[in-house]
Amino acid sequence: MVVLSFIIGLSSCMKDETDTQPEPEPDGTVDSIEQMNVPGDFDWKTSGSILLKVKGLHNGTVKVKNHNGKVYHKEFHNMFTHVSTMITLPDKINEVVIEYQGKTATVPIVDNKIIHSFIE
Repeated sequence: MVVLSFIIGLSSCMKDETDTQPEPEPDGTVDSIEQMNVPGDFDWKTSGSILLKVKGLHNGTVKVKNHNGKVYHKEFHNMFTHVSTMITLPDKINEVVIEYQGKTATVPIVDNKIIHSFIE
């Protein structure tokens, strides 16, 4: 009887666990991802697909870089077919530097497209 009373007493002291998420702090900071209120249609991607089209008169390598020299894409250019491909770039950039046959061009990204011709 004493053991039964002890067990009942312990079970009444136990914290009731629920499936509710912890609330964010009043200042808006969160301590865990479970506290974040993120809409279901939020896109976590930080990069996007961009159409790259480059024309030139010679066979050679085309490099797509940022202004600091980081190469995002490198592809062989065939003068008969030119470069036309989808590449992935960080969302935060709005222009790239293209190198081809010793020439460079700074080209803006417009409507998810990078289009440039080295034919003069």
